[in-house]
Amino acid sequence: MNVLPRGLNRNHLKWIAVVCMLLDHTAALLLPAGTALYYGFRFLGRVTAPVMLFFLAQGFVHTSDRRRYALRLFLFALASQIPYTLARYGRVFIFRFSMIWTLLLCLLALAVAESALPKALRILLIGGLTAVSVFGDWGVLGPLAALAYHFGGADRTRRALTTGALALAQVLMAVTASTGLVSFLWDSYGFGGLLAIPALLAYNGEPGSRSPVAKWSFYVIYPAHLLLIWGIKTVIFAK
Repeated sequence: MNVLPRGLNRNHLKWIAVVCMLLDHTAALLLPAGTALYYGFRFLGRVTAPVMLFFLAQGFVHTSDRRRYALRLFLFALASQIPYTLARYGRVFIFRFSMIWTLLLCLLALAVAESALPKALRILLIGGLTAVSVFGDWGVLGPLAALAYHFGGADRTRRALTTGALALAQVLMAVTASTGLVSFLWDSYGFGGLLAIPALLAYNGEPGSRSPVAKWSFYVIYPAHLLLIWGIKTVIFAK
């Protein structure tokens, strides 16, 4: 008799992250700020970063070919760049980069950390990659969290602490621009990242389906949904 595995596998968690990302981008790019729906969608959207960064660290360890993994991220980062800048900024060329670029920088930081380079050089290179990430989604928190997830290994307590620290850091970065209590409450949707703690603790270590759809769906959905959002914004503002 087959027994369903307990917990959530990698595909389950990645689909949770994708849905939360879609809600977050819908709110950030299409909904008026200051509404309950806007706040709720952005609150749930904070789940995406910790889940994606955790599995980036997992992928670095378990992939059979790290160079191919990096190349895949690089190619899809290129493919997503214009959809990203159009959807977020309404421009083709601007010196800001999507979350896939940030994931690529995280992967490079992990590769440097595990390399045989002298310690001082590793610290310098990781610092440089982290500094460059300030121009992408999630900023410097991306490489720092990816490194923490990586060196935390399978330790569930460290996983939870890293996720909690990432959520609190996002809140602190957002509320520094707050101008009062109401503004603080609206900007504190970063606390939604705490929802990723039970989700990641429920990870059962199983990959889930290895079908091409499961493997490539995120890479296709990311630029596709950004183009859709840009198209909707173009129609709305054209009226």
